[in-house]
Amino acid sequence: MGRLVTGTILYLCITFCLVACTRTMYIPVESVRTEYRDKYLRDSFYIHDSTNIYVNGDTIREYLYRYIYRDRFVHDTISVHDTIREPYPVEKALSKWQQTKMDIGGWAIGAISGILLFGIAYGIYKFIRLNISIK
Repeated sequence: MGRLVTGTILYLCITFCLVACTRTMYIPVESVRTEYRDKYLRDSFYIHDSTNIYVNGDTIREYLYRYIYRDRFVHDTISVHDTIREPYPVEKALSKWQQTKMDIGGWAIGAISGILLFGIAYGIYKFIRLNISIK
C-alpha cells in the first residue's frame, strides 16, 4: 500500500512538472494613451457699479448695486490619442545557410530582371532596325 501511494505521488509530481513546460508566446498588444485637457475662457465682462441714495423724510437709504456679467464662454479642448506599438522579438533567428539563401535569392532576382530588360531592349532594337529602313 505504501509503494502505491508513493508511486502515485511521484507520478503526479512528474505530470505537473511536464505540464508546466511551454514556450513563450508573444502577443502584440497595442497600448493607447488618451490625454484630455479642457480649459474655459471668459471673454466679455459687464461691470456696473452704482450707488443710489434715497431720502424719505428722516430716513436715508443707500443701495449699492454691483453687477458683474461674464459671457461668451470659450471652451477649448485638446484630445490627444497616442498609439504605441510594442515590437516583439523573433522566435528563432535565421541560420547562416538560410541568410545566405535569402541574399543569393535577392541577387538572382536582380540578375534575372536585368537580363529580361536587356532582352526586351535588344528585341525592340532588332524590330526597329529590320522594319524601318532609313534612306
